[in-house]
Amino acid sequence: MKVRNIIAQVREICLDASVNDDQLIRMLSELEARIYRETVSNYENAPAFSPIEDEDSSLMISEEYADVYRYWLLSKIYLNVGDYERYNNFAELYATALDSFRRDHIRQNMPLGTSFKY
Repeated sequence: MKVRNIIAQVREICLDASVNDDQLIRMLSELEARIYRETVSNYENAPAFSPIEDEDSSLMISEEYADVYRYWLLSKIYLNVGDYERYNNFAELYATALDSFRRDHIRQNMPLGTSFKY
């Protein structure tokens, strides 16, 4: 899935968004780095991290879990404009979508081995 697809979907939902595409790309970059650091990199066969550069960049999470990106962006947009009710709603949806992605990722991948010294 491409960055431009997520941005287009968010713009359809939030027509009055006062953020530009560059800001949305920065928000997505922040999220991708966090997901890679906290989840993906902790498992075997993790792909190399590839930061988002522009709207043609591919996203790390499959389309099946694209709600993670949508809800993250929508929560950040509403937080920035001070609409805390919508922010809370989308933040909760984001947390649920992220949890689903993480559980699936954990189920399908082996954790990195740890060497113990006695």
